[in-house]
Amino acid sequence: MDGNESAKIKRLHSCNLLDFATVAGGHNFRVDRETRLKYRYYHQHRGFVETYEEPLCVGCYRCGRVCLAGINPPDIIIDLQTEYME
Repeated sequence: MDGNESAKIKRLHSCNLLDFATVAGGHNFRVDRETRLKYRYYHQHRGFVETYEEPLCVGCYRCGRVCLAGINPPDIIIDLQTEYME
């Protein structure tokens, strides 16, 4: 390295990707897609509320706009909370 050149490489990294939970030795804690999705919902919408008393989700709905299945996580959380309260 001579310090005269650099490269910026942008890579998609998400908790929904298969290799996200892969650790040293090749073990993957979340091989199943369902497990990764459950972790994402739990981590953003419940885990942070329990730990920091506020959700990680900021309500931008970006996740819903890019979802190929048309799933909007904030709407699902609201529906579940409404159903729970009834």
